[in-house]
Amino acid sequence: MSEGCNTGAERTTQADGVRPAALSWMNALAVFGLALGLRVWHLLALRRSPFFDVLMGDSVGYHEWAQRIAGGDWLGDQVFYQAPLYPYFLGALYAAFSDDLLVVRLAQAVLGSLSCALLALASARFLRSRTAGVLAGSMLAVYAPAIFHDGLIQKSALDLFWMTGLLWWLSRIQDEPRRGLAWAAGLSLGALTLTRENAGILLLPTALWLWIHFRREARFRLGLVAALVAGFASVLLPVVIRNYSISGDFHLTTSQFGTNFYLGNNASADGTYQALRFGRGDARNEREDAASLAEEALGRPLDPGEVSNYWTGQALGYMKDDPLAWLTLTGHKFTLLVNATELVDTEDQYTYAKWSPVLRVSGALLHFGVVAPLALLGCFATWQRRDRLWLLYLMAATYGTSVLLFYVFARYRLPLVPFVILAAAAALADVRRLPARIAETPRGRLAAMAAALGGLALLCNWPFVDRAGMGATSYYNLGIGLRDLGDHRAALGHYRSALEIVPDYPEAHWAAGISLAVHGELDAAIASYRAAIALRPDIGPLHQSLADALSSAGDIKGAIPVYQEAIRLEPDLPMAQLHLALALAASNRTSEGGRHAQRAVELDSELLEQLLDTAWRRATAPGVGSAKSLDGLFALRLARWAAKLSDPPTWRSLDVLAASYAAAGRFDPALRIARHALRLATEAGDSQHAAAVSQRIARYEKGLPFVGGG
Repeated sequence: MSEGCNTGAERTTQADGVRPAALSWMNALAVFGLALGLRVWHLLALRRSPFFDVLMGDSVGYHEWAQRIAGGDWLGDQVFYQAPLYPYFLGALYAAFSDDLLVVRLAQAVLGSLSCALLALASARFLRSRTAGVLAGSMLAVYAPAIFHDGLIQKSALDLFWMTGLLWWLSRIQDEPRRGLAWAAGLSLGALTLTRENAGILLLPTALWLWIHFRREARFRLGLVAALVAGFASVLLPVVIRNYSISGDFHLTTSQFGTNFYLGNNASADGTYQALRFGRGDARNEREDAASLAEEALGRPLDPGEVSNYWTGQALGYMKDDPLAWLTLTGHKFTLLVNATELVDTEDQYTYAKWSPVLRVSGALLHFGVVAPLALLGCFATWQRRDRLWLLYLMAATYGTSVLLFYVFARYRLPLVPFVILAAAAALADVRRLPARIAETPRGRLAAMAAALGGLALLCNWPFVDRAGMGATSYYNLGIGLRDLGDHRAALGHYRSALEIVPDYPEAHWAAGISLAVHGELDAAIASYRAAIALRPDIGPLHQSLADALSSAGDIKGAIPVYQEAIRLEPDLPMAQLHLALALAASNRTSEGGRHAQRAVELDSELLEQLLDTAWRRATAPGVGSAKSLDGLFALRLARWAAKLSDPPTWRSLDVLAASYAAAGRFDPALRIARHALRLATEAGDSQHAAAVSQRIARYEKGLPFVGGG
């Protein structure tokens, strides 16, 4: 045992018959059993909820990524944008047991229960108290947010396991400073960093503690630090090498740092997550939007590292230009970090509690607003043992600060919980001595402690956030998940549930409009889009959705100015440009429509094929073949645009143009252009399409259009 560790608290526990730094494995097993029983009960209750079998938000991306891994694609072809360990964990489960979400949730329940046992073991060692260890493990076992996150298909399900594992190794190192234990602690911290990237900063206080705490020769302490770093690096180095081999840039874990840093530090930030673009908050869209917005701003293509650097620069610029606003924002984030409310990300604990009695009871009795003040009391109670516990204070402060640098979610705060519960357990384990401690404490110090406790309790439990309103987010995301599965009718019901909670929810109005439009309820869809625009008139895609619905309802004249407003707000909306072009073509505004068709193809070259497909469908519709055919004239306008934009012309663009001339009753140009298309198809060695064009030429020679063909 290292020097300086034989404190008065240790002698007290020895007198009570408890060996220093020891908790029986039976105690740990009891904690594990309690935790597992509650988590399984919670999962069984949730099977009745609409959330259980639907993937939402980031979980969709993790699921798809894991399926690729299980299918053999272990390396991928892009720099990691999200922390990779959880998808690989899922991929291993999928490979072994198929992609059964119940199996995943049960596996996570086991890991979550192990976390409780690990915290019990670590707390007993750090606090020199078996009682404190059992209390800490039991508190985490019944802590509602931990139970909630263990049941989600989210990477937070692994956070507590790696964090409590790290604490357990560190508690052992404190009594047995060996390099092997330091290496194992580094492994745990590395794994934690691959699920929660900002946790990597804990390497600094941990290394500092290994260097300062043990009063041994420098070589011995350096060996401990080196072992810690080696364990950490052995986990991260393969990821660094893999990212570098793909991009040529150094990325410790992911390329997401700059984007997340900006999201938490900009003039529009409110301390929580705000998507870069309205209605596009999941990681798949965020990656695309971060790159496209940065490239648009800089006017050139960017690699992942350059995208991250751009957003980092934007955030630093905001902090430099308006430091007072940034400090105010940071203060607000601190209030969110310590508040009892578990801030919603994709789905919230309080909505799930409607189906889970475990969450209802545990959430009411033991939440952050209870454990945080208890933790502060525990810090007061153990202050005389700070030489043994200062590592925990420093790690908690460091991790908390790292969260404040970004933005606050319940899952971002979760890794802080083991530290808070450990300190709270210290207070509860020492409660019998509390009256004596109060009597021994000078009145001035006692008053300061009481003020600090009261202030923290008030800050933690003040209703800064509308918990009921967070349920709207959960129902909205559930609707999006069902929409992605193709069940628009069920999705619509959940959008309406969201709107019952928060009537002024623009994303839910927009999503409801989309589902209504899919079912042909265009009048209701138009009303939903208008409601969304009334709340967010600055969003171009919203105006595009309304214009699409008006166009589908036959109100082309009304759709045109709405498309124009969409493009005014966001000029680079390719589909809005194309659909406006089609609306203008239908209104005989050919030259104006041609400019928008050209812009659409410039923004997205694949839209040229869509333009050709639209012209082809109209050119081959029943009833074409005369100069007065509206379908034929419309098709001809589109086909001319497409032929002009096809540079050089292809057999396909010429074939469509020929069919469009024939549909408009103009067979001479149809024949000339079709023969040119035939030559190109023949030269390309495309005998199948050459034969098809030949058949169409035969019809044009007879003065007949080509109708109903592929």
